[in-house]
Amino acid sequence: MGAGLRRVCKLMGGMTVSSGGKTVKYVYDYAADKPALEADMPFGSERHKLSERAKWLQNPPRNALKCAARACEGCTVCRETPNV
Repeated sequence: MGAGLRRVCKLMGGMTVSSGGKTVKYVYDYAADKPALEADMPFGSERHKLSERAKWLQNPPRNALKCAARACEGCTVCRETPNV
């Protein structure tokens, strides 16, 4: 797959591509770090759940009370950001 498709899917979460009367939808698989056909990764499937988990662990939600990154073994985010 092309680098442009990969970048757009990673930024937007997915992309619909039409060519020659055929339309396919790609979604970004954050666990594999590449685009995948939506049919190969349906919502609620184990692959979809692993991808969502990987997406949120890459950019963990943080607030003043709790840092979600502390759950990650070997994470340095909390140590580098003292006011988290």
